[in-house]
Amino acid sequence: MVAGIALCECGQSLQGPLGGQHLLRCARESERNDTHDGIRDTVAGIMRESGFSVRMEQYGVVPIREGDVEGRRMDLVGADPRGGPRVLADVTVADPLREGLIPEAAVERGRAAREAAQAKAVKYGDHPADNTFIPLAVETFGCLDSSFDEFLGTCARRAAELRMGGLDSAPMASRLLCYFRQRVSISLQRSQARAVHHRAARAIERSVGLGAPVVQDGRVRTADLHTLSRVGGS
Repeated sequence: MVAGIALCECGQSLQGPLGGQHLLRCARESERNDTHDGIRDTVAGIMRESGFSVRMEQYGVVPIREGDVEGRRMDLVGADPRGGPRVLADVTVADPLREGLIPEAAVERGRAAREAAQAKAVKYGDHPADNTFIPLAVETFGCLDSSFDEFLGTCARRAAELRMGGLDSAPMASRLLCYFRQRVSISLQRSQARAVHHRAARAIERSVGLGAPVVQDGRVRTADLHTLSRVGGS
C-alpha cells in the first residue's frame, strides 16, 4: 500500500508493486491539467527568451471540423518577428504504464512519448501548410520525444544568438539546451509530486472520513501527508 492507503479516491487499488503509479495518472480532480499547464507555461517562457512572440490556448489556428463547436485549441502559437512560418505547439504527457499499452512499451524508453507525438501529429495534420507543427510529448518519467528535444535545441540556438550578438554562440547554445531541458524536467517533477501529495491526501480523507476537506485551494490543509498517513493507519 502507499502511505497506508489501500484505495485511491476513485476506487482504484493502490496495492502491489506498481500501486503507487496510479497516483501519477488518476483522472480525478485537476492535477493532470496542472501538469500539462505547467509544461506549457515553461515552454512559453523558453520561446519568449528565444525571440518568439507567443500566444497560449488559441482557437481558430487549425480548420474547424464538421461537428466542432469551437474548433481545436492549440497550446502555443509562436511568431518570429523576423518573419518565417508560425510555430504551432501542443503539449501531451504520456504514461508508459497506461492500460492498453503492450508490455514491451513499459520498458522501452521513449516509446510512449513517440506514440503520443504521432497521435498529436495526426490530430493536427490539417494545420496550415505554411505553419510548423511541433508535438511537445513527454513521458511521466521524464523522457522527451525527439521532436520536443529538437525544438528545445532550436530555442537554445536562437536564444544564444540573441545573447551573443553575432559572436560564436555554439558554446552558449549547448549550455542553454541543458538549462531548458532542466526547466521542463523540474516543471514535470514539481507538478507530479504535488499531484501525488494531493491525491494521497484526498484518498486518506475518503478512507478515514475527516470532517473538513484535506485539500483546499490547491494546498493540503493539514500539516503534511505523513500526519495524514498516521491517521489513516491508526
